[in-house]
Amino acid sequence: MKNNIVALPIPDLLSLGDKAATGAAVVGKDIGLVINKPDIIDGDHRLADGAVRSYQTAVASRVAKALALEQALADARQWCFRAKDTLKPYLGDRHNSQWRPAGFVASLRVPTDYDGLLALVSALNKHLTTHPEQKNESLKVNVTAGRADELHKALKAAQGAVETQDELIAKAHTDQETALEGLRVRLRGLVGELKQLAGESDRRWRRFGLNIPAEPETPGQPEAVQVNNATPGQLLVSCAPVSFAERYRWFVQKAGMAGEPVAAGSSVEPLFVIENLEPGTRYNVFASAVNLAGNEGTRSSVAVAEVQAPAKAA
Repeated sequence: MKNNIVALPIPDLLSLGDKAATGAAVVGKDIGLVINKPDIIDGDHRLADGAVRSYQTAVASRVAKALALEQALADARQWCFRAKDTLKPYLGDRHNSQWRPAGFVASLRVPTDYDGLLALVSALNKHLTTHPEQKNESLKVNVTAGRADELHKALKAAQGAVETQDELIAKAHTDQETALEGLRVRLRGLVGELKQLAGESDRRWRRFGLNIPAEPETPGQPEAVQVNNATPGQLLVSCAPVSFAERYRWFVQKAGMAGEPVAAGSSVEPLFVIENLEPGTRYNVFASAVNLAGNEGTRSSVAVAEVQAPAKAA
């Protein structure tokens, strides 16, 4: 079957869970489902959907906390520059041993990382507490032990908020993976039960969002669509072969035009010539693959080319 439940992307898996629950509610009783009843499938689907939403919320919440940490780092660093300028008349314009107790151990460089800034702000706090005569209490400068203490607490709080959120994200991710695996197990169980109760040609498989086992798999999306415009008035289009494809359909649309593309024809091979096109016009070209049962896969990404005009007679 096409639905490889293990490898399905999360949105597709959730969509399949929803369709399976709906199908079980509509035709499950007629088929005779005993183990995978609608409320059970729906419960696993809701649990997985809720876990995914919780994880996404946790990740989104981290963005604000990370921005708050960046702002705290920027505030602390800007203040450290002011502190350094304020202390230069007392400790010297160049680094020397007098700067070390103030936190500038090896140079007058102001660090950019959290640990470095936290250590420097802490040291400056102690230095200004010990040497209150070196402070500058003006509103624009505010190089004081009190302000150092505020910045130190702000840094620790912002970093702590990020770390706490990371822990919440890790737990939410674990919960999500557990719930998703529970839904996968439920859906695999549903497939197994349907195999026992419904025939392989039973059309009701589709009510659960599943392919009919007796039918060939729906082909995938064509890739590597290429357009050759060497011949005036037409486009030679091709794509890479698609598994389970018995034929290919080709679509064309004038570039910039709204609406659905127009069917240009079909071919057994992944190669086709689109004729009767307007010279000098750019066209969007698409391809799709169709299996023996007539099931058509997703259209390809667009390929664009301009139709050449016939050469003018000499």
